Amino acid sequence: MKRTKIVATIGLASEDKEILRKLIEAGMNVARLNFSHGTHEWHGNVIKRVRELSKEMGVPVGILADLQGPRIRTLVEAEVEIKTGEKISVSDVAKNKLIEKGFLLDVPNIVDDIEVGNEILVEDGIMKVVVREKNDGELLCSEHP
Repeated sequence: MKRTKIVATIGLASEDKEILRKLIEAGMNVARLNFSHGTHEWHGNVIKRVRELSKEMGVPVGILADLQGPRIRTLVEAEVEIKTGEKISVSDVAKNKLIEKGFLLDVPNIVDDIEVGNEILVEDGIMKVVVREKNDGELLCSEHP
């Protein structure tokens, strides 16, 4: 019994029925759909195509729905440039503090749950800041080395 599965991520370049057929013929066991991208309609159509081909070809093909967990979005009015050692302000939409250099978080009152020493990843971890001070709904952070 085969235990290893071949998972192929399906996107715009591979959604076509004939390309899906070739993927199945090449050994794809699981079609992965990234639900961070695309619409429900697009995902539904791809799932339908995979199911039809699986039945037609007599090859079981699973569907892997890759669901992203909750994300906290940053709200900025202009590009924020941070120099090493420089502090930036972070607040949230409920506090709606006027921030000269920094950004707001889109989850109301989330700064209440963030403590000094916590790290905040920005842009999917491209930048990491650490909370240095916490004052009345505002976090003062600096870039983490």
